[in-house]
Amino acid sequence: MFFGFASVFAAISFAIAKILGEFRVGGGSVQQAANADVKTLRMPTTAKVFIGIMAMAMMIILAAVVLHVVAGVTIAAGGVSALQGEQWTIWLEAARRFGVQLYLFSILLVLASIIQVIRYQSFRIRQVAETS
Repeated sequence: MFFGFASVFAAISFAIAKILGEFRVGGGSVQQAANADVKTLRMPTTAKVFIGIMAMAMMIILAAVVLHVVAGVTIAAGGVSALQGEQWTIWLEAARRFGVQLYLFSILLVLASIIQVIRYQSFRIRQVAETS
């Protein structure tokens, strides 16, 4: 289930990042069509932090899923006492949920980046219109 979560969150994150890229290219095209100097916004800090947190979240979720499977196989094989195995699965479940929370936070950051880009694009379009 959490592997599916990680896949869906990754797809959402990359789709939103693609939207950010389209805003950048589209804003430049509009400025170029208006015969104005093409100015774009540097990558917002929120977008840079998004990349790091998204990668961390993916690693946490995948590591917890793999370790959860290993713990389950070990318990099923009788290699670890049931109580000790249950304690590990509880901690791994917490790690997986923390990874999901980090993923959601990274999506929040990239949405904040989109807001910054839209603000800049609207400001720049008004600037281009005033100088034309």
